[in-house]
Amino acid sequence: MKDKFVSWYKKLVDGVSLNGDTSSLPSSNNDEDREEELSKATKAFDQISGSAETHLITADRFKDLLEALGTVNCTDEHNRTRKVISVDGMISQSKFIAWYLDWIFEESYCLL
Repeated sequence: MKDKFVSWYKKLVDGVSLNGDTSSLPSSNNDEDREEELSKATKAFDQISGSAETHLITADRFKDLLEALGTVNCTDEHNRTRKVISVDGMISQSKFIAWYLDWIFEESYCLL
């Protein structure tokens, strides 16, 4: 019985379902998805900052940036995030994008 479970679990981790159909499982390679989200985040940041050459926005534009990306504003969580990723009332594009990609893909970016 244990061997069957181990075999099933290994297939699950490797992205193979029991019947061989991987369409319902999350992709183990998120590179394309990450590139798409990176592009969206960069464009949204440029839109909110007003220029592709300005790599800073004021922290009070954080909500506008999330709305431009079509995400749901979780007020408490995003207020904490805004405070953590801003420096002197400004949010850098690089810091925002690092947080955003980790947040979207539920990776290990820990703010608290």
